[in-house]
Amino acid sequence: LLDLFAILARQGHEDAVTADEAFAAGVQALGIGLVPGPDDSLRGEQDWQTRLDQALPVLASLRDDDRRRVVAALARTASHDRQITVAESELLRACCAMLETPLPPLYAATNVTA
Repeated sequence: LLDLFAILARQGHEDAVTADEAFAAGVQALGIGLVPGPDDSLRGEQDWQTRLDQALPVLASLRDDDRRRVVAALARTASHDRQITVAESELLRACCAMLETPLPPLYAATNVTA
């Protein structure tokens, strides 16, 4: 799961500091006591397409409550800077489709940017 959060954070935030903050906020929002390490968010930089392909099927094995929690935490990652890029939006959409879980309403509180 950490790969998924790292990919979303890195794809949606141009600078490393903001990406690290978004990553940490999303992982914390999971509410399972995971504490991200200093280099965990870097997982989203290198070979992210392969890592995404490997991470998405894991989502399908989650229980319904866990699916909703993951979607909410991913939404927290994407909206951390109060802006959602097209890349973030598409990644969220793909995750929600894989989880068969609706995306929570978050566009009212954020700006959508290209």
